[in-house]
Amino acid sequence: MNKYLSQLLIGLLLLSSTGTVTASTVYGEIPTAIANMSGGAENKNDKENDLNADIGYFGVTGWTEVVKVDSPKTSNTGDYATLVLTYEDNKNGTWSFDDNPWESFNSLLIVLKGGRSGKGNSSDPADAVFWTASLISTDTLSGTWEMTSKDLSHMTVYGTNELLTLSSGIQVAPSSVNLSAVPVPAAVWLFASALLGLTSISRQRKA
Repeated sequence: MNKYLSQLLIGLLLLSSTGTVTASTVYGEIPTAIANMSGGAENKNDKENDLNADIGYFGVTGWTEVVKVDSPKTSNTGDYATLVLTYEDNKNGTWSFDDNPWESFNSLLIVLKGGRSGKGNSSDPADAVFWTASLISTDTLSGTWEMTSKDLSHMTVYGTNELLTLSSGIQVAPSSVNLSAVPVPAAVWLFASALLGLTSISRQRKA
């Protein structure tokens, strides 16, 4: 009985968090990011529909491309901001906005995509195309970037004004909160285990 009750408490604690999925493998990183989510091994670039699929990246949809810079370009101007990159090498450097995209969006993420090597075989991690999206905190205008293995192919900034609904019912912008590092599947599994445990206890009492 204590086993099931402890599982229930753990499950409830996890579900009371924002429950945002984080990446198990990070292919490119913004070191100061709130949280990271990686795309699958596919032979394509990141697109708005990828970030908006299902419940969306970081629990929200409405992600719109703000600006994109293809390596080795050092800057590009989009509809909402100018993004400036520097390169220490092809795997790390700095980024900054010349204009303020926070005037148009309440949440921003930065996608770092590695370049394709070999034949781009999605079944082979050595050749597949990967990207990682890093959610940055509100009003951040600059920082550093780094790739874990492949050289940078491009950096894309996306923005949204959709709000994340917490378990308490409060709605917040994802960029304004410190998202939980606990993956949703783990929380769901623990909660399901707890419910099964309680069902078992209930049946034993009725017997």
